[in-house]
Amino acid sequence: MTDTMRPAEVFPPGDYLRDELEARSWSVTDFAQIIARPVQLVSEILNNRKEITAQTATEIAAALGTTPEVWLNLQNAYRLHQVQDQPRLTDVQRRARLRGLVPLAELQRLGWIPKNKNLEVIERAVCAFLHIESLDQQPRWTIAARRSNDAEEHLTPSQRAWIARAAQLATHSKVRPFDRTRLRQLAGELPRRLQRPERLSAVQGWLAELGVAFVTVEHLQGSKIDGAAFYLDNGPPVIALSLRGNRFDIVVFTLVHEIAHIVLGHVKGSRVVIDEDAAAEHPDDDIEGQANQQASSWIFPTPIRVQPPISRATALDIAEAFGVHPSLVVGRLQHDGLLPWSSLRHMVPKAKDFISYSTADS
Repeated sequence: MTDTMRPAEVFPPGDYLRDELEARSWSVTDFAQIIARPVQLVSEILNNRKEITAQTATEIAAALGTTPEVWLNLQNAYRLHQVQDQPRLTDVQRRARLRGLVPLAELQRLGWIPKNKNLEVIERAVCAFLHIESLDQQPRWTIAARRSNDAEEHLTPSQRAWIARAAQLATHSKVRPFDRTRLRQLAGELPRRLQRPERLSAVQGWLAELGVAFVTVEHLQGSKIDGAAFYLDNGPPVIALSLRGNRFDIVVFTLVHEIAHIVLGHVKGSRVVIDEDAAAEHPDDDIEGQANQQASSWIFPTPIRVQPPISRATALDIAEAFGVHPSLVVGRLQHDGLLPWSSLRHMVPKAKDFISYSTADS
């Protein structure tokens, strides 16, 4: 935000008109007769009790040899100065500042921020939500990997709010001491463990045993986040998923992908790894490329060797050979261009049928 300069004081147009009349030795009556308007009207303009209209500005300009714009601009400048000096504008600025930090209306709809007409109450709630002392501060999170808006230096308001919610939920997680070696082992086992989609609800407990907090956070409009990995302050590593797209295969890949970020040491301090599309390849991004490769090798330790056309029976045979759910095979073949995105979609369950969004009590 840039500061704009504005005059310390703006005088009413009547003051300028009075100077013009005095310079010509014209009385109020004289000037009223010149512009053929009531004396009371001229007196009210001189005493700032009546604004100069377009018609009056035209008449004043004709009498004084100026343009109507001169008097209209003086009137508008004074009116704007008055509005800017009113406390109401301060409230407008405060509301704008709040929405520059978070998508306030959406957070209130979700119940993440309380609904309240008192600005001070809302400001305190937003500060607590973002873990900042004042709205002039920026949350501590910084980006360590690619997102859809990677050209931007800072998190968007929606991304910032999503991470804040994930951190808020993760603080309630009870986890054992972090064990990186066992986490790597679990990552290799997860695709097999999740051969039955209903076991997706057990992931939180499996990760907690290894010292990782796992939360699912509702996707916010415009945030374009599939998952994230980060550390709480003086706390455990966190994996957060948005369940965006609601495809079981994408959720599983994103989960394993975020584990890869932690196992490979991509997450450090207050840095947050955010994935806009964890299933996509990013050859120009070392961190994403490494996480994608590691996640893929955990799911499919050896390449899938198959030629189109690919039937449902073929997908089932491949899934049985790898010991994974068929949707992971379908997703991989679609990603590799061996299967159209519209094909075999009926083999991909909806993730939200097996896992719900985290709450402070979960």
